[in-house]
Amino acid sequence: MWTRRPLADLVKRTFLTGVPVSELDPVVADTMAVASQPLAPEQNDLFKTCLQQSSCDTGRGSLTVAIALENSNTFSSIFRGEATAPALAYPQVKKIVYNNANGDVAVVLANLRSLIAQRVDIIVTDPVFGSAITSALQQAKQAGITVVTVNTPLPDSSAASVSAQVPVALCDLYTGGAETLVNKLGNNKSYALCTGIPGNSNAAAWQPCLKKVLDGAGWTQITEGFTQWTAQGAAQAANALLASGKEPAAIIYADITDDFAKPYFDERKTPPAFLSDVMTHSWLTMV
Repeated sequence: MWTRRPLADLVKRTFLTGVPVSELDPVVADTMAVASQPLAPEQNDLFKTCLQQSSCDTGRGSLTVAIALENSNTFSSIFRGEATAPALAYPQVKKIVYNNANGDVAVVLANLRSLIAQRVDIIVTDPVFGSAITSALQQAKQAGITVVTVNTPLPDSSAASVSAQVPVALCDLYTGGAETLVNKLGNNKSYALCTGIPGNSNAAAWQPCLKKVLDGAGWTQITEGFTQWTAQGAAQAANALLASGKEPAAIIYADITDDFAKPYFDERKTPPAFLSDVMTHSWLTMV
């Protein structure tokens, strides 16, 4: 059963502070008001159906919303659910379509151009490939499609290619996280740095901020890993790190860290500290 929290509670959990609804941008306030309401039983049934299909029809409205996923992992699954539920709550939405690129920029571009050809009304995506997909985003906007990017901020040079951005403050998150690591573990430590694919825009937004704090505290990066943002990739990176004999004080990874911790538990070794902006309840269960 998909449930929502009261608006004031949802606002506080979203912004990590009590922001008066009257101070929010009207579009944001309206969006959060819709998101704060529980779905009706029939909407919950449709929600479950939608998550099992490549597209679903709501039986009302006129708009087609495309949720363009650029990876295939737990974060993407949560993204899909979090975007589907409010789409179902809007009576204007008739159809929701999904596509998935499995971390391949060529497939991302092909998927976006396919959505343009289908003449969808709205595209929502997390632009982890940044400027590499700017041309497709521009084509969508020029075709009259409302393009909204979330989570990963676009480079300034690409900002005009979309209708709106809703980025996470990744620099602030990892600056605060790095400061916490230093406060808890001290100066002159080492760390392992991991991300999904080389050169992605998500990492470009947070890694310089993280390194500024850790470098200033005398920390040393001893390795860098790439996982394709998959559970298998994370497990391989973790096992490679264990086999290397290197013992970083922290592993920093912009995705779910469960598969980095499991090899340590299997070897009955105390894992290092973990820093990430993506955590799920499975982490608590595992620990």
